[in-house]
Amino acid sequence: MQNTVKPRNLCPRVLDRSFVCLKGVGPETEKRLWQCGIDRWDAFLNTPHIEGIARERKLEMDRHIENLKRELALGRVKAVAPFFPSNELWRLYPDLEPKLFLDIETTGLSP
Repeated sequence: MQNTVKPRNLCPRVLDRSFVCLKGVGPETEKRLWQCGIDRWDAFLNTPHIEGIARERKLEMDRHIENLKRELALGRVKAVAPFFPSNELWRLYPDLEPKLFLDIETTGLSP
């Protein structure tokens, strides 16, 4: 019997846990959704009514999530990026290729 070790997923996918890509949803609303147990896109889609979201708006949000899922299934992460605020683009990193990023922070004061 061969012993196989599964590689650890050091950069788990967070896009399908993100709701700030929906029009009118900010960090507070996203947090409220998570607290209600709606912590993934599929949970959002499978919840017929969400308190505080009108029926028509919910249907619009569902369509938007379905479109985002379709783009990601086709590997088009860049098509999803415009729907995220610039300070939340880090959520796309695990879905980008290559999976190597270099973050350099500098004050710009030293030569």
